[in-house]
Amino acid sequence: MKFDKIVGVGCSFTEGGGLNNLSYYQYLNKTDKLIDNKLLNDFSYKNNYIAHLANKLNLPYENLSESQSSNELIFEKIYNRFVNNTDNILLVLQTTFFGRKHIWDSETERFHKMSGGNLGGDIVNDSINKWHHRINNFYKNYLGYFYSEKNEETKTFNMVRVFESFLKERNVTTILIPLFCENYNNFIEKTLLFDNKNLLYFIEKNKLKISDLDIGIYDEHLSLEGNKLLADKLYNFIQNEI
Repeated sequence: MKFDKIVGVGCSFTEGGGLNNLSYYQYLNKTDKLIDNKLLNDFSYKNNYIAHLANKLNLPYENLSESQSSNELIFEKIYNRFVNNTDNILLVLQTTFFGRKHIWDSETERFHKMSGGNLGGDIVNDSINKWHHRINNFYKNYLGYFYSEKNEETKTFNMVRVFESFLKERNVTTILIPLFCENYNNFIEKTLLFDNKNLLYFIEKNKLKISDLDIGIYDEHLSLEGNKLLADKLYNFIQNEI
């Protein structure tokens, strides 16, 4: 099948998180110069595995991924991007950790990303945000009393199935890459697994994190070579399955 473009959507693992880490950028480029965030983010956008895959397939690409995204936010991005789509698109959908939330707060009149027991988003200093503790306490109560990983996992992959049908009607072919999961019986047909396991397993087994390089940088995201290797895995999957 001929595609017009590749689109990636997920959390920081697909965004290119870690590639915009100043220390890692300096290591890769053998420089000690301070680099502004715009250049770091540009380097990340051009060197994540979606970009490498697009180069291998000689296709333009678009990466909608966002650090600390919840699955709710990922699905929202998919709907907004493709509701009126007419192009032939190859979508790489990376689902994320099930405990993350994307919550509207009526007092601040904005959405907040909640991840890992800590508030995500644009918080610089917790102590200067009077509303931070209220929202953070809400999230901790949710995780402590109302969260079920099994139920959230089932809900997430049921939504993937719903969106796959939605996307097929709009000329979009979907490849699913689950970052994390326990149940492997609820996937769409075109799901990339690694030894029948999830992406985190693949990253940890092959020591593909920046932290694994033993260069004094703690970052759990994919290294540059890790992004390239994942792109190779995706490329082979596409050649064999699509």
